[in-house]
Amino acid sequence: MKETFALTPVYTGDVSGVCSALYELGGMVVIHDPSGCNSTYNTHDETRWYHKESLIFITGVTMRDIALGNDKKLIGDILESAEALQPAFIALCTSPLAFLSGTDFEGIVKILEKKTGIPSFFVPVSGMHDYIFGAGCAWECYLKHVAFPNRKSKRSCAVRTDASHPRVNILGLTPLDFTNENTVSSLHAYLKRYGFEAGVTFALETDAESVQKLPEADVNLVISASAVPAAEFLQEHFAQPYVLGVPVGGMRERTAAALRKAAEDRDPCIRAWERKGAENGRTSGEKETESLSVSGLSPKSKKAVLIGEAVCMKSLAAALKEQDPESDYTVVCPLEKSGGILDEAAGDVCVQGELQVKEAARDAQIVIADPLYRPLFPGICFIDLPSLAYSGRIYLDRIPDLISEEWNVFLKDQRNTAELI
Repeated sequence: MKETFALTPVYTGDVSGVCSALYELGGMVVIHDPSGCNSTYNTHDETRWYHKESLIFITGVTMRDIALGNDKKLIGDILESAEALQPAFIALCTSPLAFLSGTDFEGIVKILEKKTGIPSFFVPVSGMHDYIFGAGCAWECYLKHVAFPNRKSKRSCAVRTDASHPRVNILGLTPLDFTNENTVSSLHAYLKRYGFEAGVTFALETDAESVQKLPEADVNLVISASAVPAAEFLQEHFAQPYVLGVPVGGMRERTAAALRKAAEDRDPCIRAWERKGAENGRTSGEKETESLSVSGLSPKSKKAVLIGEAVCMKSLAAALKEQDPESDYTVVCPLEKSGGILDEAAGDVCVQGELQVKEAARDAQIVIADPLYRPLFPGICFIDLPSLAYSGRIYLDRIPDLISEEWNVFLKDQRNTAELI
């Protein structure tokens, strides 16, 4: 019963993670499900439907088809759609119903690829994991089967002629983690300001042609745990190092320093929040414009817990720690594939179920999380940080772009809130 949810919802599922990760890459995503997964995805987890189309389909499988193994109908429908639409690839994923029946998806994609000549792959999700798991699997499968099927191990990155301006890819971009429509432009502005050249934004405001330029970068900036499998793939096959971190507030300089260090020394993986000497990230003559002189949460130290996606929360915790060195900031992550990112020595913890979330934050004086976590923490100072992957579109207009100057607004709001306790 420890993994049950009585007062709070669960995070976006793995199938929605697959759809979100592959949305702009020109393929056809087919969900083998009666209908629920697709309706949940397009009504709760996706903000791009309003201005950009994508080929995401549901098979409408029936219980009879599942029981009798009617794969012929599934294959026939996909072939008919692929012939009419000519997608760049076909990605097949499944819901719990088809997963439990033991459908041979690997065999089905081989048939589809042979009959259509279109790259096809199965994303090994089941509807029983979260979006971090699903998006990570989707990107790894896409890179292996579509983008770089003829890769050679340990091929060196392209030699750059201007080493003073390293090229940086940004990995892990989906609206589930970075919902604010200004995020990509803010990231580009950040890279330019610190003397970097912007590479591919994978996979938001991009396309399949741009993805082919991924190996040309000097280093990858991973801003969500969902992109770690993709970063590891590029590290293995193209010798590209990667940095974990989101350039929010005081993490701007640390992240810049980590990117330069990785590009120069070829360190396979650097966690930006662990780097020292952030002043090395500044370009000559640059003056920091963030309101870093703003005082901390209060004159007395406090324990604050941040709940959410590991890379973003660790970066935010480090940025807040710079503002308020006397207070203690720890991260509670209810999402999968995050154990290797968090720092257990610092008090960070991965949890399952709302009881473990509540237990992990039992001593906190301040909780920073999506508003739907409020019922777990009555009487505790609670600072709202909405997430599309948790509360859907309920607080859509309140989701900030922390990479921009909205960081200062968030910092001011949470300081004022904390001073009330």
